[in-house]
Amino acid sequence: MKVALVQTDTIWQDPEANFAKVDRMLDALGDQKPELICLPEMFSTGYTKDRTLWEDAEGKTFQFCQDLAKRRGAWVQGTFPETCDLEVSQGVTPDGEAKGYNTSVVIDPSGALRCRYYKMHPFTHVKEHHFYNRGDALPVFELGPFNAATPICYDLRFPEIFRQAAFRGANLFIVPANWPVERKHHWRALAIARAIENLSYVVAINRVGTGGGLTYAGPSLVISPQGDVLMETDGTELIAMVDIDRDEVTRTRERFGFLNDMRADLFPDLFSHATQHAHA
Repeated sequence: MKVALVQTDTIWQDPEANFAKVDRMLDALGDQKPELICLPEMFSTGYTKDRTLWEDAEGKTFQFCQDLAKRRGAWVQGTFPETCDLEVSQGVTPDGEAKGYNTSVVIDPSGALRCRYYKMHPFTHVKEHHFYNRGDALPVFELGPFNAATPICYDLRFPEIFRQAAFRGANLFIVPANWPVERKHHWRALAIARAIENLSYVVAINRVGTGGGLTYAGPSLVISPQGDVLMETDGTELIAMVDIDRDEVTRTRERFGFLNDMRADLFPDLFSHATQHAHA
């Protein structure tokens, strides 16, 4: 599967400009046709807590991703800040409004929604939890030949959700982020670790540039099920194309049966909802 990582210098809080930028960058690929397009966290706005930019579940960013998937004949993964009804919110924002969601969606080439994920771990260090609700589950879904999951940014620091997803069959993790430059060595090390631990591909897509008072410098990475870095970007705006191979997951898991040695019996709270063991 040909994967395009669109590492943008996101224009702060300007969805229309960012939609146009993504299209221009993909146009520059010419005859190269990605089968999966991955975009950074909140690619249409930058990492914002401004509720005036929050969107309905099928608002403008969702519609852009849907249209992009159909026009490009590719799977598209994107994230955006989503509104939430007060009745189901886990509290209110500092101005008394319902908290929203930091949402990832994956659209298939026909334009159908295949996954909607709400970030499970709002980044408390910058008070994200004051604005966004916590999701309660990491879906695993079929993405072409892979079983995929889409943790978001800070979720990368919580290996248990990756392991639980692997236990349910995940073998491809797409991780969109706005991970600041000060801790980019954490980002890189954790992404590699999640691939090694779970014998899975990790596609980790970060942004570059500045926004909201923070500086970003990538990198974006694709890591093999053995933990080899197949591609790593620099700190510039670019698209990187990488091939990932479902058969490589099978070969790696057949060679190294580490996932078969998971002691799920010792962690019933973590694995109680899983219905199947990780498989090749």
